[in-house]
Amino acid sequence: MARIPDRLVQEILDKTDIVAVIGDHVRLTKKGGRWVGLCPFHNEKTPSLSVDPEKGLFYCFGCHKGGSAVQFLMELDKLSFPEAMETLAAKAGIPLEVEEAPSEEEKERRSLFELYERLRGTFHWFLNEHPSGREGRERLRQRGLPDELVEEFMLGYAPESRQWMHQFLMSKGYSKDFLSRSGLFAGPSRDFPIFADRLMFPIVDAKSRVIAFGGRLMHGDGPKYINSPDTLLFRKHYNLYALDKALPEIKKAGFALICEGYMDALSFHAAGVRQAVAPLGTAFTASQARLLKRWADRVFLGFDADEAGLKAAERACA
Repeated sequence: MARIPDRLVQEILDKTDIVAVIGDHVRLTKKGGRWVGLCPFHNEKTPSLSVDPEKGLFYCFGCHKGGSAVQFLMELDKLSFPEAMETLAAKAGIPLEVEEAPSEEEKERRSLFELYERLRGTFHWFLNEHPSGREGRERLRQRGLPDELVEEFMLGYAPESRQWMHQFLMSKGYSKDFLSRSGLFAGPSRDFPIFADRLMFPIVDAKSRVIAFGGRLMHGDGPKYINSPDTLLFRKHYNLYALDKALPEIKKAGFALICEGYMDALSFHAAGVRQAVAPLGTAFTASQARLLKRWADRVFLGFDADEAGLKAAERACA
């Protein structure tokens, strides 16, 4: 497990503005010598989170969670101690030194991040440069999505071939065992790609890291939309599509717009409504609501005005 020297931990904490760190996730109001806001760790209507900038500590009088900026990030983003310190070190402009190698789980996480980033670029290339992506580009234009938006969201296309992806990734040095755990393959041998002949939608977290994919079927039988299964990086009930692009406007406006799916969210972004996000194949969940509560006071629903849309709105409000 990676260890950060104690002296470096203290130096990072000394140079950390805990109000700025927590203020990136919670709306804080100054009250005397402290700052207060709604606690992101439990549901409440009256602020019970208190932040003391002099001591560099926070405390919630409702759920009794507290500590330094490190504990806040670990609890909020489910980070390990080294991951939280890495975030704070980057904000403070301090090079982070570790004394030991990362854990096996952390190595796996880093490998998955690298793999998904590579595939995002590959899918995007197929959509823009390969003849097989021509129909996908036309469909996106027909839906009113300009090329600039396709580029911004790095939309892509997964070819129809059921052999290319596994062979391609094996040729890049990935092991068969690792690929079987990647969330990209199914079948008895775990080499059958779950995404084939589909428009591809990279799913990105709030830190702009690719954590999964969604795909829309172009031809034939099968589910119209599918998502990556849950992995070390991805929980569909917790994440939201387009959150990374919507987050700056959500923070600025204080609200988020929940749509039904990828294309709805993208259409809102194309129309200039940049607060739009979408659940990932599920109804809007309590975990997603808690995620948005970090930055938004209000949530609006942008579902279709048909029976399915009305039912989705009812589930979201439950």
